[in-house]
Amino acid sequence: MITSTYVYTYDSIPMPTASITSKKSRLKVYNHTNIYLKDNSNFEIELHNPTPSRYLAKIYINGKELSKAGIIINSGQRVFLERYIDQDSKFLFKTFEVDDVKETEHARSQNGLIEVKFYKESENIGYNLLVNYPHTFTYYNTSSGLSNISFTATSMLLTENSIPKSIETGRVYEGEKSNQKLVQSSGDFDSLSSFVYNFQILPESTKAIEAQEIRHYCPGCGLRVKKTSWRFCPNCGEEL
Repeated sequence: MITSTYVYTYDSIPMPTASITSKKSRLKVYNHTNIYLKDNSNFEIELHNPTPSRYLAKIYINGKELSKAGIIINSGQRVFLERYIDQDSKFLFKTFEVDDVKETEHARSQNGLIEVKFYKESENIGYNLLVNYPHTFTYYNTSSGLSNISFTATSMLLTENSIPKSIETGRVYEGEKSNQKLVQSSGDFDSLSSFVYNFQILPESTKAIEAQEIRHYCPGCGLRVKKTSWRFCPNCGEEL
């Protein structure tokens, strides 16, 4: 579980930003990092650059680098990235249950983790330490067939008290085919990131209910109570 996000902000200074969106609408962020989605939900990563410089956005998903390539965001440009860089598959969030035990805690911490790092285009070549990222968006199929895999399973009898409780978690997978196209570009960018954004997508079922989301109804007729100032139900007169 991510406990903090490292976003460097400066008053009145424009900076590139990253957000998680659904159908190009920004999703609400809870506790600075948490975002909640339903099972089998597609999403996008919004990248916006309001600065006069170009930036390279490097993306990490489920704790792993999305691609050796990055997304170059030109000055004033806004991009809604809906797909993997190296293959035309949409971002898909899927949920599943695991045992809620300490042994799975570390593995769960990487599930649904989205990290975006922005690298500014180098201006003083010869003075800045440069890193040459491959900017060619090469499409290739990373899947491969698996064969000749064997394993040994040890069975054990679980009593009702020994069965651990389960907890729902979720990871980002490759979804249906995306029609979004990527165009090759190039440039030299700083080796150190200027801005870093962290998000963690979690199952909607794990979201805590906020006070304003709790609905109250009249015990007499079932009418929804829309105002806290109501002392009596306007429909049946029942005391609230």
